[in-house]
Amino acid sequence: MSYTLHRGDALTVLKSLPDESVQAVITDPPYNSGGRTSSDRTGRTARAKYVTSNSAHDLANFPGENRDQRSYRSWLTELLTEAYRASTEHAVAMVFTDWRQEPTTSDALQMAGWTWSGTIPWIKPSSRPHKGGPK
Repeated sequence: MSYTLHRGDALTVLKSLPDESVQAVITDPPYNSGGRTSSDRTGRTARAKYVTSNSAHDLANFPGENRDQRSYRSWLTELLTEAYRASTEHAVAMVFTDWRQEPTTSDALQMAGWTWSGTIPWIKPSSRPHKGGPK
């Protein structure tokens, strides 16, 4: 059996996949939380939120990082509904999120048809994957 990894805008990629053709959905959507206040979330680009000035890597800006919580849930539900349609009967979905969006993420998963199984916390004090994570 061969596997294919798809990288790109999730909703665009998912809509191109046939029904029941996916065994696992692993996605890291924009969290839409990148700040403590509304102005922190909406007043900066995605790149400004997630790349420090001394960073060696370059992150292109991407859309959708400043939605309010209701529009985020609606968008994520649409994405996860497409993922559910494209998935086989026993497929799993793993959706990265942060603690501020966990309730909204679990709502969107269930609204899309998935069965919520729980949370795996990823402790990353240096904000990069490390030996032993997720925990």
